[in-house]
Amino acid sequence: MADDEAYMVSLQERHADALLNQQKRPEALAKSLENPPFNVKSSDIKDVNYQIVAKAMAACKDAEIEAIVAGLDQTNCDNLMKYT
Repeated sequence: MADDEAYMVSLQERHADALLNQQKRPEALAKSLENPPFNVKSSDIKDVNYQIVAKAMAACKDAEIEAIVAGLDQTNCDNLMKYT
């Protein structure tokens, strides 16, 4: 089970990184917030997922954060709040 979760987080990271490389910061943040491993017991998987979200947030310019967060759906907003 942990291998499946690690694989899913790895896929999520690659997808978010690809979006960041294309300068699609809002999409990268939304992707990084999808299917968070909140119910996973492995702290390593949770840490990696946190790093994905943090990287996507750090890539956003200060002036665009408010608009990006406003563009998130309610589920992703709720997930983002769990990381702060």
